[in-house]
Amino acid sequence: MRFFDTADVYGTGHSEAVLGRALAGHRSEVVVSTKFGYTFDPETKQASGTNASAAYVRAACEASLRRLGTDYIDLYQLHIWSLPQEEAEEAAGALENRRREGKIRAYGWSTDDLDCARLFATRPGCSAIEHDLNVLDDAPELIQLCEQNDLASIDRTPLAMGLLSGKFETDVRLPRDDVRGAGRDWVRYFEHGKPKREHLERLRRSPRNPDQQRPHTRPGSARLDLGAQRPHHPDPRFQDRHPGGGERPRTRPGTAHGRAATRDRDAPRQAADPHEQDLARPAY
Repeated sequence: MRFFDTADVYGTGHSEAVLGRALAGHRSEVVVSTKFGYTFDPETKQASGTNASAAYVRAACEASLRRLGTDYIDLYQLHIWSLPQEEAEEAAGALENRRREGKIRAYGWSTDDLDCARLFATRPGCSAIEHDLNVLDDAPELIQLCEQNDLASIDRTPLAMGLLSGKFETDVRLPRDDVRGAGRDWVRYFEHGKPKREHLERLRRSPRNPDQQRPHTRPGSARLDLGAQRPHHPDPRFQDRHPGGGERPRTRPGTAHGRAATRDRDAPRQAADPHEQDLARPAY
């Protein structure tokens, strides 16, 4: 594993600090993504609001760099689910400045709002959109946006917060100190500490026999939880580029490239064998 995705608000800074210590001495071997936008108090461990102003982007970025123990962030993502266009434009301008200064290599937006994703998608420094995607919830429009703009699709909740692990039933109640039992309105798959009944019913109706035929999906419609993975482009007009321009060497299936995992355009469309992954340093 070489792609690590976190956020400054996770543990109110603690997650970044732990990750920074874990990656000490291996920074050049990995790709680090973190997020900003939620304000918090590290003393009380409480989130306090949101901020995406240019001044806050700069301050939050510097704080994340310190906690991560690094002098650059590979992918810096806006964490606020939705913003008015004017505020999003200000944040994007600040991110472009951070990229020119070398503090970040690329940026993106963690959002399921298609209109918001479009505000970032065509910008030169935007490299990824992070969004929900699993067998219960598809995201065809966001995937299409990523395909059209050569962006990485980073898939959030691939196991539906554990619901798809098969270990939950309706009589299980999670405690309040588990985010799935804390009554958060953005927890989509659990309610009052239990899996939502409609999702369990859907899973029960799904075929469990591995010999049964599974529906065929078009290229790009299915994702694995392998970090940033770029959708397959059957259209030869799509070029394999660095965020800053210039063609990047083509690679065989499964080779990781930090900005997105690429596929050899001449290779058969098949899943890469994880035991044959290229272990070279991610290239930009």
